[in-house]
Amino acid sequence: MSWALTYYIFDRRKIKYLLPDQQALGAHTDIVQFHDGETTIFRWTHAGARPMGVGINKQCPQCKRLKTRSPMQLAKKAYYKMVILRCSGCAQETVYELSPEWNWVHKPASKGEERGAWIFRTDVARVQAQPSSMETT
Repeated sequence: MSWALTYYIFDRRKIKYLLPDQQALGAHTDIVQFHDGETTIFRWTHAGARPMGVGINKQCPQCKRLKTRSPMQLAKKAYYKMVILRCSGCAQETVYELSPEWNWVHKPASKGEERGAWIFRTDVARVQAQPSSMETT
């Protein structure tokens, strides 16, 4: 969290190059960047802790055991789109899919990598023209 408390980033469009070393920040919060009518949200992902950017409970929703869910091995192409967590206690599986509006900043973390990876979504502000008070009807 020291990074978030120490730095305020102003006018830095290339924030994506800083993100790979900021998994501690990503585990706690998203990063929101505002620039020229665009809002970009950066979200940290980790196959076991925050699959596809979704914060999860460490407790299995079915058998209620703690820390029993782990990611299943998927084909490399599938891993870009989904994570499946399987409980070692009851074998219940939960699928987490990457929403179409989210993209990878670099690429997903490889199996066994503890750092995780980042995804992002950019929204463009839609500004509607306001009628001028000088106009007459």
